[in-house]
Amino acid sequence: GRLTSLISVDDGNRIIGTKAGDAVIQAVLKEGKEYFAENITINKTPYFGYYIPITNSDGSIVGMSVTGRTSQVVEGTISATVST
Repeated sequence: GRLTSLISVDDGNRIIGTKAGDAVIQAVLKEGKEYFAENITINKTPYFGYYIPITNSDGSIVGMSVTGRTSQVVEGTISATVST
């Protein structure tokens, strides 16, 4: 199954069915590493994303989880913090 908390900025619906890039798949699903990306695009919107593998109790990788924020929000927060 698929689960997401990402909401489309266009219509407010959940964004389901996106595909991770090859570098993310290699690092997270094949190598079991965490992965940070500063320039991913989800539903035509730029995001910062942090991916982690999801594993079974035996250590086998069964999927991945991603936490993301739009680049606009992240860059706005950074600018506000630096200005202060």
